[in-house]
Parts: sequence; C-alpha cells; structure tokens
Amino acid sequence: MPFRVNTQLVRHYLLRRQIDWIDDLLSYEKVNRQGYFNPDTVERLKTMYRDERFRINQTFERDLLMIVLTIGIFLDLFSVPSR
Repeated sequence: MPFRVNTQLVRHYLLRRQIDWIDDLLSYEKVNRQGYFNPDTVERLKTMYRDERFRINQTFERDLLMIVLTIGIFLDLFSVPSR
C-alpha cells in the first residue's frame, strides 16, 4: 500500500501556518528558478489549498502540491541542478 500524506495536514498546517521553509519551497521565484514546475500553476494550487472548501479525494485524485513539495525537498537535499 503506498504511503499517503493526509491533505488536511498540508492544507491546514503547512500552508496556513506560514512556515518559512514551506513558503520558500513553494515560492514563485524558487519554483521558477528550478524549472521543473510551472510557477503560475503552483500559485493557483496554493490558492486552492488555502480555501476552506477545498478537498482532495485521496482515492481518486493526486495531491499535486505535495508532489511539488516533495520534489523541492529532493532538489535541495541532493543539490540537484535546476533545469
């Protein structure tokens, strides 16, 4: 069974608490500089996730913002060059 992160954790804790390292990983400038994701799309995802009504059905939907966070951590941790 694959590991799944609770989206409520991401939405309520990571995004709403304005944690510096999370904000840095998801910043428009950093996402743009890394070149792996579209920074405009990431900004739209951040807006969606912060909305009280936003929900992800973990059975049928992918948590796209968690993918961006995971790749951002990987890039930083292993000093992978930007694209």
